[in-house]
Amino acid sequence: MDEELFYGTLDFIVPGKTDSYRHRGNHWLIKGHQPALMASRVIPNSWANEVGERCVPDNIAAAEHIQWIMVRYPLKISSPEIWKKRVEVISEINKKRHNLRTLTENVTVDARFKGTLLAFQKKGLDFLLKTNGCALIADEMGLGKTVEALAYLVTIPDGFPCLIIAPLVTLVNWQREIERFISMAQGKPFSVEKIRTGKKKDLIMTGQTTFDGSDGKPMIYLINYDLVSKRRDDLAKIPFRTIIADECQHLRNPTSMKTKSARELVDLQTVRHRIGLSGTPCYNHGIEIWSICDFISPGMLGTLPEFRSEFIWGWDPKGSIIHSKRGALYEMLTESVMIRRRKLDVLKDLPDKTRYRQEIQIDQEYYKNEMRNNIKTLHEKLAAANARTDFKAIAETSAYQEFKGHERMSAGMAKVPYVVEFVKEMMENEEPLVIFCHHLSVHETLQQKLSEFKPVKIIGGQTELDRQFSIDSFQEGKTKLLIAGLRAGNVGISLTKANYVVFAELDWSPAIHRQAEDRLHRIGQKNAVFAYYLEGKGTLDEKIVGVLTDKTLELNEILGDANRDDEPSGDISLTEKNREFVKIMEKRFLKIPGQS
Repeated sequence: MDEELFYGTLDFIVPGKTDSYRHRGNHWLIKGHQPALMASRVIPNSWANEVGERCVPDNIAAAEHIQWIMVRYPLKISSPEIWKKRVEVISEINKKRHNLRTLTENVTVDARFKGTLLAFQKKGLDFLLKTNGCALIADEMGLGKTVEALAYLVTIPDGFPCLIIAPLVTLVNWQREIERFISMAQGKPFSVEKIRTGKKKDLIMTGQTTFDGSDGKPMIYLINYDLVSKRRDDLAKIPFRTIIADECQHLRNPTSMKTKSARELVDLQTVRHRIGLSGTPCYNHGIEIWSICDFISPGMLGTLPEFRSEFIWGWDPKGSIIHSKRGALYEMLTESVMIRRRKLDVLKDLPDKTRYRQEIQIDQEYYKNEMRNNIKTLHEKLAAANARTDFKAIAETSAYQEFKGHERMSAGMAKVPYVVEFVKEMMENEEPLVIFCHHLSVHETLQQKLSEFKPVKIIGGQTELDRQFSIDSFQEGKTKLLIAGLRAGNVGISLTKANYVVFAELDWSPAIHRQAEDRLHRIGQKNAVFAYYLEGKGTLDEKIVGVLTDKTLELNEILGDANRDDEPSGDISLTEKNREFVKIMEKRFLKIPGQS
């Protein structure tokens, strides 16, 4: 190009130790009145040295701006090799952007994945593949983020060993999802190590390991956020290839110990894939997205001061994103690391109702103590039944039924701490939610433990006026949480404001659950309904869910709709099969340490 066609020069500057602007680091210097003026208008964090000059930070975002300016105002480049490298990076980024805009359903899922992906979930897998597993899956709750991550894990050739960091309440469910949806090549289950304690201890057994599962050693490690900082050194000894952060909004504070520890782990040389899963990555304010992205793609949004300088009003303590720059930030995220689908976006692919079976922990000590008393009462009633000369069978049946009823209440109360934790996680989505429970003690405790959300209630014994006040308050959006009795709130009311429902306690009859679901899934409901059935680990819930389940696979393992003829309801006579089951339960509980 002839000299007279240039509007100025572009120089690469490496500040010397005595330069007053050395703290700004390497940068580009634009000389020329018109291109410098344009740079001052469009490039954030640029600064002036002399009249007709503009200094620009040396980063890819700024290089893209310079490239755009040079289309209108060509510049003579004094460091062509350095500039060429920046242009090559920009070219690769543009290719990636194009690929991420054209996601396909025609993606090959590895045979080790045992589930079935819906169309939009296949696109989610394609997104993960095209970002090489450095991605934020920010789909709304209930759309199958877990399933997409597991499908990716077995589809790539170098996914293991894998570390999954998740809230404590979801670890059991992760273990179940792993068992249900993925397996090794020969159909054998993956070896999973759930880290339960903060006590330091080597996580790798001595001796060589191949990390392909052939030696039986763990390929997947599960840990909750609160233990990450305590076990960081132990975890750092494992050559993880993939780290998944479920509900990654827990990493929103860059100064917290768990965030710092997780950030150090993704910096391990062996880590190739960093996946964040969250329907609410920005929990309070937009600045929180920086910490999430710095975990997934370190440096993508620059340093925190750089991000603040470009996207935050001054030093706003809340960290709210400047309104005029929110769209630009969204484009930056979706063109590099983030995919987000709302239920409305994929409604045509979703079933009307999706049911999730979610196993949760229980308060073991409370449950054991209660069951000791329940078994003692059962023995007393069985002894009294055997002493009878008439109606002996009826008395025995009544004793077993009463035992099951007491177990239901004990299990319900033992589940409460973990139900509360599960619900609080869901409430972070700021979506209206309905909880169904059965026992009054469970209802009252949930009402107390979740008081911060100002829940309204539907419960037996309410006046019609109080009941209607609760319904209206919920439907009009005055509160986002309603707690209802399974039988008091399962007929005659409309709760279409919500499309999420949690069953904190389970009933033997599928019809009871279906009627409760239909308080949400009825005329006026514009969204798919997501029902979560919380199963207490080691309780009679396991038997109940077995009765209710029709083993159909949708987004996850789901509960069946059909009220089959062979399913018992709460008021039928105890069958031989169920009597035998209760006897098995009795024997199991008699083995509880300390049982007399």
